[in-house]
Amino acid sequence: MRELPVAKDWIGLDFGCGHAHLIQLMASRMRLVFGFDSGPNQIGIAENNTSGMPNVIIRRLSAPPPSFHVPRFDLIFVNSVVELMNDDELDRWLQWWTGSLSGRGALVISDVMPQKNDRLRSFIESLSWGFRQGCLLGYCYEYFLMMKAGFFREQAFCRDSDELLLRISRSGGRGRLLRRNLDFLTTRYAVMAVKDSRSPVP
Repeated sequence: MRELPVAKDWIGLDFGCGHAHLIQLMASRMRLVFGFDSGPNQIGIAENNTSGMPNVIIRRLSAPPPSFHVPRFDLIFVNSVVELMNDDELDRWLQWWTGSLSGRGALVISDVMPQKNDRLRSFIESLSWGFRQGCLLGYCYEYFLMMKAGFFREQAFCRDSDELLLRISRSGGRGRLLRRNLDFLTTRYAVMAVKDSRSPVP
């Protein structure tokens, strides 16, 4: 969040909100925050973690709605999600995300896996992060649970930044590569996009 300028009157969306850890930070800095996720277990945990927060709305959503979101979002944050989407799914979501932005809104897609993804380096960086945060054992246990659940057996759709930026342009947005990934892995990257007023996409 330190990388992104936000204002108290903003409306935000954490897409793929998981356990809603980021939402709790967003809600302290924005007027209203939505959290969308497709997993029923994740939604249940997110609702529990944000109970008592009147400016947070959690919803289960597995496909783009037929119309753009109202109210429009000033910030849409998508972290560690697009590698689970095939090209058709990503294109449909990109159009919905950009179409749901306010005039001042920004779409941030972070922790994106490039084509040449160094899995060993990513794993070592993850362990190092867990050590620095003082939660190495907890992180290793969570990693074990993810492996046990078959998370890493899912197909990953890796895309280089040029391809992702092209898809954003085709969806009605105008994007740029950020200087660094907004998550802790240096093996991945992040982009930011705004709605392109010149685009024929509504």
